[in-house]
Amino acid sequence: MKGSILQFLIFLLLFLSLITVFCLFAYFHWFDTGYHPGSMSTAGFLQVLPAIILRFLPLSIVVSVVISFFATLKFRINRFVSFLLILAGATAIYFFGFIGISSIAGTARKSMSQSVAFYPGRINPFEKQPIYFEKADNDKLYKTVLRDNAGLVYRDEIKRRSLEKVILSNSDPNPYYADLLTPPGFLKLLSRDLDRFNLEIKRLSLKSDYYLLFFIASQILFALSLWSLLRIPRWPLIAVILSLVLIRALFAFYSYWDAEILNKILPFVPSDMVKDNVFPLLLLVVSLVIFLLDGVISGIRRSRRGRTQ
Repeated sequence: MKGSILQFLIFLLLFLSLITVFCLFAYFHWFDTGYHPGSMSTAGFLQVLPAIILRFLPLSIVVSVVISFFATLKFRINRFVSFLLILAGATAIYFFGFIGISSIAGTARKSMSQSVAFYPGRINPFEKQPIYFEKADNDKLYKTVLRDNAGLVYRDEIKRRSLEKVILSNSDPNPYYADLLTPPGFLKLLSRDLDRFNLEIKRLSLKSDYYLLFFIASQILFALSLWSLLRIPRWPLIAVILSLVLIRALFAFYSYWDAEILNKILPFVPSDMVKDNVFPLLLLVVSLVIFLLDGVISGIRRSRRGRTQ
């Protein structure tokens, strides 16, 4: 029992460490691309922090659940108790964390849009769509790029209208973080996949808390089922690499599923409730299959040991 509680505490520590690292990286990268003199203020950080946490919450939780497996290599642990503790604890943190931070993020976004200052030649955070422009006068912004759900939108000029609080200023090139915090290509792909994943979480949260809870629980259950696969390699380093590959594969597969597969199978799904929960159901089935195979393989191993003895 003590080992199981210790493993749960390790999971919590991993989660807090990962979400802190991800948030700092994201914020400093935003500072690098949208630098202006006030961007590193405490107020500025607190305004964007809820949105950053929401973006990396799924990744942080899933990675922490999977990596906490390695505590079993050090401590005596009751697998069933550990399973229940982490399933219940991670699901609760994920579910209530998402709901609570979503409401805070909405309030912070409104506050930010009321007091934002924009700078030419920089990517400026603004509500849900970052904005870039080369120059401006009293009425218009020129050579402007906006980002919306369809991607990047270019305009030769747009009227300021709701952007009345634009402050014209010459911003110096950002002297910090430029090389260190420029994400490589694979991180950009991960960010794209996380955005898709987060959109689905938000969609389900608007539909029903029960749908959201089911989706979250299916993710945690899938992450826990990966413990069975991580016991296969004899070398811990191979297990670490395998765990990272499997986690990355989850978000990549969802992105492919959402873009290529989902719309093709929906016409054959009779129930609206099932349509809203196709991917969570798929995760649930895959998890149960992994648990079943693990039970069968463990049974075969025990029977072989009994024969040899």
